[in-house]
Amino acid sequence: MSKCVIPECTKPVSCKNLCKPHYMKEYIKNNPRPKRAAWYGAWARAKSRCHNPSSPDYKNYGGRGIIMCDGWRYNPQKFNKDMGPKLDEGLSLDRIDVDGNYSCGTCEHCQKNNWSMNCRWATTVQQAHNKRSARNKLGMNGVIKNKHHFEAYICFRGDKKYLGSFNSIEEAGAAYLGAKKCIELFF
Repeated sequence: MSKCVIPECTKPVSCKNLCKPHYMKEYIKNNPRPKRAAWYGAWARAKSRCHNPSSPDYKNYGGRGIIMCDGWRYNPQKFNKDMGPKLDEGLSLDRIDVDGNYSCGTCEHCQKNNWSMNCRWATTVQQAHNKRSARNKLGMNGVIKNKHHFEAYICFRGDKKYLGSFNSIEEAGAAYLGAKKCIELFF
């Protein structure tokens, strides 16, 4: 079996005397895809989440009644104009009210339903603070029962932080809410 012609590459040849990674790199360089603006992908994914039952995310959006207003759904250029440029690759489309629609607030559909603008470009930290809460079996976010007491935890920057051990679910819940408020204020 022959090896890739790229110096110091020991992978087997896939096509045109190159290994698969080098061939793909060369192919992409010589056959660039037409580039769409970053905002277009965000618009298309949001529209799919809301209106395409085959989308893997449909159950969390369209499946619970969240839609994209007609002004944006049928006119991606209006979405672009209303949202403004996506200035940073680290930003993504976020609904300000997580239970609200993707709405512009100005189209006939929004006016008829009294919907305001409900979207922004947000960082991953903003997105993390602006999501539906998943309650545990106790019905309290960030609290677990451990033998004879309640422990409070909060997730921050990918780590689960221990907040303490408490005698009541209310005390543990208050610790969680206090930590959440601090994170929202300072990060």
